[in-house]
Amino acid sequence: MSDIVIRDAGFKDYGFLCVAFSEVNAQHCEMRPGLYRPLREKSIPPIEKYSGLLALNKLGLGPYFLRIAEKGNKPVGAVFAQSKKSNFMDSLKFPAQVYLDNIVVLPKHREEGVGEALLDSTKQWAVKKNCGRIYAKIVASNEGSLSLFRNAGYREDQKVMGKVLPLEKAKKEALFVRDVHPTDEDRELLHQFFMKENEYRCTMQPNFHAPFDPVELEKKLDSAIGESLGSRTTCMQIAHDNEYCPAIGALLAQSQERSNLSWSAFTREVSLDVLSILSQDRFERTGLRLLNSLEKWAIEKDSGRIYTLVDPQDIKSMALFKKADYTVDHINMGLVLDR
Repeated sequence: MSDIVIRDAGFKDYGFLCVAFSEVNAQHCEMRPGLYRPLREKSIPPIEKYSGLLALNKLGLGPYFLRIAEKGNKPVGAVFAQSKKSNFMDSLKFPAQVYLDNIVVLPKHREEGVGEALLDSTKQWAVKKNCGRIYAKIVASNEGSLSLFRNAGYREDQKVMGKVLPLEKAKKEALFVRDVHPTDEDRELLHQFFMKENEYRCTMQPNFHAPFDPVELEKKLDSAIGESLGSRTTCMQIAHDNEYCPAIGALLAQSQERSNLSWSAFTREVSLDVLSILSQDRFERTGLRLLNSLEKWAIEKDSGRIYTLVDPQDIKSMALFKKADYTVDHINMGLVLDR
């Protein structure tokens, strides 16, 4: 790899990046035509925004990382990544992470170490940003990319399971699933449910998930309950066997609007952050009831897809989502960093 040079992106690279990332977009659309949309506009920000990104990138400021790989003074690859705070409800051990948004190597220069050099450059930057993990979301059928990340030491730490929603409302009735109320009783219920789910996740991957701080969880729940009241973006629901029985399950989900630069085929998508079911003997029945209710909510909010992150060891949850017609469409490949 001695002839490979990794450098900051510059103004002269704008055309190369547009072409390179458009080619990657075309490959994604071919692999998963229902999830990605063909680009009708440039795949990176307009030149004005690109200039601002370059300035921050050059100074080492801001959350963005954009590098070019060169061979013989010609660009042959690029990587774009960003640092971000971890979602509290994901209960990860890493307060901050780097999301590797895109990596591209020109076809005739693959198998020459270009991808490895770009990943190594990203790793060095992530350590400087004091991030605890780098991860990338890879299309599940993209064996070439999965192989690249595995060889660089990344491991499969989460499966992204998603479901594309119909245009009409779900036909089945979700009996005895209700919205959360701003009462002490519901707060205590959710606290119990989410602490239990967190314990389960920590058992699945003790080196990946971290125990919730009960006080911090209480604050997050207060905020989420407030947002869920008449909200377009937050869904919090509780399931009962019937209206007179104690609660046996709960969920928290967020509807998110996609950026104009996103390759997603959907304007809005719903992220299912937590699904917790206390009744193990009624796990499937309760889970399907909650997922059906969430589907109705998502369609009402004009969302085109629901997705969730599942630990690979969590066979029971994966079976539940498959039963509800979710599929594994991406794999999160992660690398824990030594700092």
